[in-house]
Amino acid sequence: GKPKMFFIQACRGNKPDPGITVGYDEMDARNNGQKLYSIPISADVLVMYSSYEGYYSFRHPQRGSYFIQSLVRQLKTAEDRNLLSILTNVNREVAIMYTEKEMCTVVSTLTRRF
Repeated sequence: GKPKMFFIQACRGNKPDPGITVGYDEMDARNNGQKLYSIPISADVLVMYSSYEGYYSFRHPQRGSYFIQSLVRQLKTAEDRNLLSILTNVNREVAIMYTEKEMCTVVSTLTRRF
């Protein structure tokens, strides 16, 4: 099916993170060449949260959310990278670049690369 993607910028708790230092694809062969198959209703959904459950989500007073800033930056420079690679880069950037610690979370039931 068509992917459904949600990017949620919101706190998911009241704790600060202190941080620490430091179509068809290759799966078709499994279907014995059959072209028709069914997938679960919940397939092809991706949700990315700006923070881990139980923790704050931060924003800059003038520039806004660190998560949204990074997501936009990564999407603009995506070129030929697949979606999960882009979102992994968002995770890394948000986790490392800012003084306030924040860890984005991705929940995915995608059945192919987008």
